[in-house]
Amino acid sequence: MQSYPIPFVNLEYVYYSLLRTILGDFSGNIFVMIYERVSFFAELIVPYSMFISLILLIGINYCFIRIKQIERDLILAKTPISATSTAYEQVVNIRWERILAHINSENESDWRLAILEADMILEEMLTSMGYHGETIAEQLQGIEKSDFQSLDEAWEAHKIRNKIAHEGMNYNLLRREARHTISLYEKVFSEFKFI
Repeated sequence: MQSYPIPFVNLEYVYYSLLRTILGDFSGNIFVMIYERVSFFAELIVPYSMFISLILLIGINYCFIRIKQIERDLILAKTPISATSTAYEQVVNIRWERILAHINSENESDWRLAILEADMILEEMLTSMGYHGETIAEQLQGIEKSDFQSLDEAWEAHKIRNKIAHEGMNYNLLRREARHTISLYEKVFSEFKFI
């Protein structure tokens, strides 16, 4: 069996060859050469670094705010209606008062907005009660009449909302009908003390 000699590698030569390749041919102190190269790149980057830092800082703040919002939404989603926080109840009541202001307006588009907003509150209420479904109709179908005395009112109000949403301005919404629809939502929300 023939043995081959192990080749000798001069690590110092390899190290300086790499430095020459990276830094170019240098003479004198290597640290001075590195400092000159780094300072050259620093002069190019410094004017833009403040702008880049500002953008990154804004991005970090945005992410922090969104994380807090998502955490709050998850806490509210897991909290049953009977144990909802006062802050959440205040938000719903403020929204309900805005709905009442819209329904008392002279503008038909405000009436439509009031009904759409009330339907969103209905969806939040059903979801927080644990009724599952991709749409409000699916959630309402999963409810037993004995568990939900105002189920018929919820269906009737939701059907009006669907007409408004699907037919748009082609659906002629009368003031009397708009007020009646909001009163149906109010009956549903009052049953479960949601407003």
